[in-house]
Amino acid sequence: MSDMKVILKKEKGIGLVILNDPEHRNILSVSMAEALEKCLDECNADPEIRVIVLRGAGKAFSAGGNLNVMKERVDSGNAKAYRDGVSKLGKAAVKIRHLRKPVIASIHGAAAGGGLNLALACDFRIVSDETKLVFSFANIGLVPDLGGPLPLLRSIGVARTTELLMTGRVFSAAEALEWGLINEVVPLDQLEAATMRLADQLANGATVSYGYIKAMINQLAFHDLEAEIRYEAEYQAICAATVDHKEGVDAFLEKRKPVFRGK
Repeated sequence: MSDMKVILKKEKGIGLVILNDPEHRNILSVSMAEALEKCLDECNADPEIRVIVLRGAGKAFSAGGNLNVMKERVDSGNAKAYRDGVSKLGKAAVKIRHLRKPVIASIHGAAAGGGLNLALACDFRIVSDETKLVFSFANIGLVPDLGGPLPLLRSIGVARTTELLMTGRVFSAAEALEWGLINEVVPLDQLEAATMRLADQLANGATVSYGYIKAMINQLAFHDLEAEIRYEAEYQAICAATVDHKEGVDAFLEKRKPVFRGK
């Protein structure tokens, strides 16, 4: 694979956008988010591309944030880096919502933390049946990013959202389908075919109409996305300075259960 963090391939009206850090399970970074934005801009500007598919290279869609980078920030006391990082990552979610073309997330392996929130910004989510899903932020003493709570609340309601965000429990693709959080679950060996079947349908559909349907959905369900990302950046910086966040990161890297102190 290329050493580029995000790869764009074009075929038959489809822009295939690939998160490309398989060695690290496509963990998110500012550089990856910036590369993703550039690819999405190229897709948006190309009239031949009428639908976008977002997927991850290797064994996972995206494992979320980089715990080693978090460890460096914690040890240096650089909470401001969290505020800036969350703001920049959030731009990728905003970009997906602003595209006037459908975006399909094709998800396998794992979608965790910010990786799962990135998928929630997309218009469609097709998930392999072996995929593990988790909002892991509270497990390391942080709050969600990439605007994830907004579509989550509006898809599954306050009670289930609170449960998933506060417990940080792993849940299955079957559960997510039952709750209406995703569109389709298929066996892993059928994921690409199912994704491309939908992509082909959309690539040959009424693109202008799709754009205005998405604009209406944005006005009704995502109109406060950018405000949400501002809240996330502020709260993330506060949580990043806590004893519990340091403990959560240390425990994860040391492969042990964290002992939180509420500080």
